[in-house]
Amino acid sequence: MRRRMISLGAFLFVGWLLGSVESADAQSPAGEQPAAHSDSDSPLTPEQALAAFRLEPGLRIELVAAEPLVVSPVALAFDARGRMFVAENRGYPTGPGDAGQIVMLEDTDGDGRCDRRTVFADGLTYPNGLLPWRDGLIVTCAPDVLFLQDTDGDDRADRRDTLFTGFTTTGSTQLRASHPLLGLDNWIYVTGGLTGG
Repeated sequence: MRRRMISLGAFLFVGWLLGSVESADAQSPAGEQPAAHSDSDSPLTPEQALAAFRLEPGLRIELVAAEPLVVSPVALAFDARGRMFVAENRGYPTGPGDAGQIVMLEDTDGDGRCDRRTVFADGLTYPNGLLPWRDGLIVTCAPDVLFLQDTDGDDRADRRDTLFTGFTTTGSTQLRASHPLLGLDNWIYVTGGLTGG
């Protein structure tokens, strides 16, 4: 099940990045021509986004989550228990500045599609990335890098520690502090595209 959720999670992330991609010659997984999307200014439905992907033979994609269950996703990660956490950059690009959330999405009925949403942490200023760490999450949220943890088992972060601070909060929100990455040397790397940090 965990392997399946990881592959579904990988699709979810790619789907978010490419969800608005539209191609007239795109083939659906069944080899059929996808339905035309008539209004190029409106977002694709989840089904239209699926149909717009072109896949190599032997590959398939499945929808694991879509709006309204998840809103403005920018990053996702799975913890050691296989739970999917998503950073929602709500309010991007201009505000409100404390509308960001980290949510936990779960598939409770085993059909491969998430159907439960739990707000793990809210009141965040444009969270850009997250990394599971020691029964919690490291979250980049300029000016801070935070450690969030649920210590009482209610699936909400009741511990919020600032690990580092000083990343710039002016200018472009997506350049403030990057997604934390665990390196092969067991160090966690974070970069900033602006001054500060």
